[in-house]
Amino acid sequence: MRDIPISGRMFYSPDEIAGFLGVHRSTVDRWSREGKLIAPEKVGSRVLYSVADFEAWAANPSKKAA
Repeated sequence: MRDIPISGRMFYSPDEIAGFLGVHRSTVDRWSREGKLIAPEKVGSRVLYSVADFEAWAANPSKKAA
């Protein structure tokens, strides 16, 4: 897995998030839409997840995502 640096911030791809969670990418997309996972950010034409936001969520996944 690799972090994607953009403008001094680090991001994960949806596939990386799926790998961390052991689920299919479509599950990551659905959980994001349903508020069960952090919301992705649109960076140019890419949909990415902030490393800091994901790590905070992963530390307490039972807390509702913002």
